[in-house]
Amino acid sequence: RFGEIATGSFGVTVPAQLIHIDINPQTLNVNCAALDTALMPSGDAPLGLRLAGTLWRFWTVFAHFSEGRQYLKRLLDRVPASDKPIPGRLRALFSLSNVSFYLGDAAEGLARAQECLAAPRLPEDEAVAAMNQAWLGVMLFFVGDLAMARANLKLGLAAARRANDEWVIGYALAQTSLLAFFAEDYGEALALSSESIEITERLGETWLVGLNSLVLSLCAQHHDRDNERANEFFNSCLAAWEPLNDVWCLAFCKTMFGFVLQRSGLTEQAEGRHRVALLSFQAMGAVQGVATALGGLGEAAAARDDVECAVTLLGASAGIHEQIGAPPWTFLLAYRDQVLADARETLGLPLFSAAWDTGRSLSVDQAIARALSEK
Repeated sequence: RFGEIATGSFGVTVPAQLIHIDINPQTLNVNCAALDTALMPSGDAPLGLRLAGTLWRFWTVFAHFSEGRQYLKRLLDRVPASDKPIPGRLRALFSLSNVSFYLGDAAEGLARAQECLAAPRLPEDEAVAAMNQAWLGVMLFFVGDLAMARANLKLGLAAARRANDEWVIGYALAQTSLLAFFAEDYGEALALSSESIEITERLGETWLVGLNSLVLSLCAQHHDRDNERANEFFNSCLAAWEPLNDVWCLAFCKTMFGFVLQRSGLTEQAEGRHRVALLSFQAMGAVQGVATALGGLGEAAAARDDVECAVTLLGASAGIHEQIGAPPWTFLLAYRDQVLADARETLGLPLFSAAWDTGRSLSVDQAIARALSEK
């Protein structure tokens, strides 16, 4: 049975199949037992590698990031690189890039995606390679290289079309539409999302419904200033992702919507979104997400004129980003720089510096406790 799963297609069939298989908590133990067996000296490490890679949506949707990372690293060590294609290796490298990035290790996420791009591939790897290329674009967007992000998403989309994998096509279109939104190209964002939605509806793919609903919600709120439609699309996103229990994406959705609400002047609603996201990121150990939500709460504190608290939380966010080597998401910085400039003028340099340094000195847990203690 595991061999059958490990050789399945990359696109719609296996992800949907795995959601049903792994929704039962007892199944995780079976899967882990299979991977543990594969890691034994007499085990079938190549089969374990294919299975671990195929489980990428299990590792990410159910936030088993650390567990997935551990298995993937150990199995990749057991099945070292070669100048010939190795079945399942590209999928495992892509999966390791995913879980590493979600844990806040942007350096390893990017390095493993680049390794995947350079690895020899089999014909069956074309959809994996396309997905990895698009995923590399997503990571580059989050670390601030927008030109390379757009280029890699474009390459990933073209590769997905050549591979004729509709799931990856829909994914690349949806992610490119999100990038277009943050580049303030709303027409492109809506056009790309519409194309992705057509594919999504044809496949009945719930996860992509959520991603496209998020894009439409952000456009409605930030561009159209239509709170009613924005909330409608936001609730559609939650309705799509909550049954899957995709905790990282749900937290990301809430904190992104929080930033848009804040920029629309809806501070109380924004703060509520960021608090929920902060607790979710903390529970799954996603430190970059914690830092992002802390920054959102800092911006909200500034909007309600608690300037010293704002600087402390923004300092904590900046310190955590620096510790993990993952910069704040670039699309947040222009607004945040203005918040900090205004705070510096309000407090004066000595008080501003003291609050900033206090925030940077906090541990992750201390920063979370400080943020949640503020009203």
